[in-house]
Amino acid sequence: MRKSEIGLLEMNSKLAAEILNQFGGKSFFYMVGGKDLCINDDNCLQFKIGRNSAAVNTVFVGLRADDTYYLKFSRVWWSNKDFERKETIKKEFEGVYCDQLAELFRETTGLETRMPRIVGFNA
Repeated sequence: MRKSEIGLLEMNSKLAAEILNQFGGKSFFYMVGGKDLCINDDNCLQFKIGRNSAAVNTVFVGLRADDTYYLKFSRVWWSNKDFERKETIKKEFEGVYCDQLAELFRETTGLETRMPRIVGFNA
């Protein structure tokens, strides 16, 4: 879907950093094996993630005018036969609130988004 179809706001680096913080910041990015963080042509924050059970390798996150998020989990690859980009959309969510981002990510990919805390271990 294009940004005009789903009403995404214009993305800038401050907004992208805030979206990443909604997920859990740098620790989230390291936990899921994130790389290639960028803002794409559709005004979405886009990043690749590590291997997971859902076979998702790219995540797109956009902020809408009503302060909800648009999430798309995809498998993206380059075809060697015709040398073009291919994409299979695994799951897509609209109207997601900030407190639901990490939970939807965890449910969809199976990857943990936060480091567990170990409290009071005595041997």
